[in-house]
Amino acid sequence: MIGQIIPVINYTLNGNDVATVDRYLNEDSHNLAWIRSCGSYYMEKRSAGILLQIILVIFVLIFGCLVGLIVFVHMFYVLHKDSANRSPQRIRSIQRSLIALFLQLAVPFTLFVVPAVIIFIGLLFQDLMSFEFMLGIFLILPWHSVGHNLMLLSITRVYRNRIVMFIKKIFKPRLVCLNDMAFHIYFL
Repeated sequence: MIGQIIPVINYTLNGNDVATVDRYLNEDSHNLAWIRSCGSYYMEKRSAGILLQIILVIFVLIFGCLVGLIVFVHMFYVLHKDSANRSPQRIRSIQRSLIALFLQLAVPFTLFVVPAVIIFIGLLFQDLMSFEFMLGIFLILPWHSVGHNLMLLSITRVYRNRIVMFIKKIFKPRLVCLNDMAFHIYFL
């Protein structure tokens, strides 16, 4: 989220005109002139302000992950601290809740935070990663919502049971008789 707002802030503060942006594009060593045919674009010369903003985004992402990890570890510790006083059913319920919470934290971390940090590290150290690799990493970001929704559907018991019931209803075998022979046919 923070990374998407940086170009807007740069454009507002610096406000380069079209000729300046085209000059930056022509002077760039990465041969990005093809971007002109892809729609709107904005290019900014690397400066201390740009590098500071990139470092700030990396710091915020890593700091947010550490805070989330600390909260999860604290919850894990508190819930397991007095496990001797709990019934086995309650312990299983707590373990299921912790697994669900871990999955809810792991999916955004792997599909959003890790790619975002890699992208910003690639922006910070310009020649560290290839353009193609960075493009591949960038294409992982939209899968965050799909992965998160699939994970929620799979760990929530009501949704999971409803999906299994729906699949059983769809693939329910129908008995078909042909020439005194019975066949089970699965319809989609």
